[in-house]
Amino acid sequence: MNHIIQIKLKSVTIIENGQVDDGKGNNMLSASLVYPTPQTQSPTTVVAMNLEDEKTLELGGIPLKEQIIYKGLIIGESGIDVEITAIEKPKKIEGILKKVFGAAAVGAVGLITGGAAVAIVTAAAKATVESIFELATPKDKVSIIGRGFMSISENTPEGDFVVQLSVPKKVELQQSFINDEGQRAIKKVTLPKGYNNAMVVFDIRKYPILQKQPTEYLTQPPIALSSSNYGY
Repeated sequence: MNHIIQIKLKSVTIIENGQVDDGKGNNMLSASLVYPTPQTQSPTTVVAMNLEDEKTLELGGIPLKEQIIYKGLIIGESGIDVEITAIEKPKKIEGILKKVFGAAAVGAVGLITGGAAVAIVTAAAKATVESIFELATPKDKVSIIGRGFMSISENTPEGDFVVQLSVPKKVELQQSFINDEGQRAIKKVTLPKGYNNAMVVFDIRKYPILQKQPTEYLTQPPIALSSSNYGY
């Protein structure tokens, strides 16, 4: 039996996040479902969120529309490709997303505060790319601190679906801290290629597609035909 597959973003855990000096920025998470059906391009959801080192951000309390990344059929093998950036300025991310999805598909990427998460766009990219964040111009280059992929199909069981993310290539982050004198200072944190840095948990649910008999679509019994029905 075919099923409608619902995929929700459940939680995100990061180990090393990095932090800009003024703190005015957000992490960006992209989740792409790779060609779920032959007729469906890879839908991608980009979410702005606040992540903290060695903490899990639970997303069950945000609006449902911000959690669901896909609801539809999966035919054959597919997979979820996930990326997380370090804290980046909203305008920098907005420029990248408009380049990939088009200005009409992208909402304003404002600063997210209070530990919330907001989906900025859910759409198919205008071109197939390995990483939407790597399309940034040199001056708007972003740091990718985690990338992972897991296969998914119609037969994937319901429940938690875990994607482990590692650093795709060496990256240097700036991180603020309080020194021994009680003053805020900045240190560099180097994440080597392959460093296991994040875990993203999705929630998978399946809904059966019921095959109805033709008579089930009738709202009332069929009218028996007789001469009286035709005014004879």
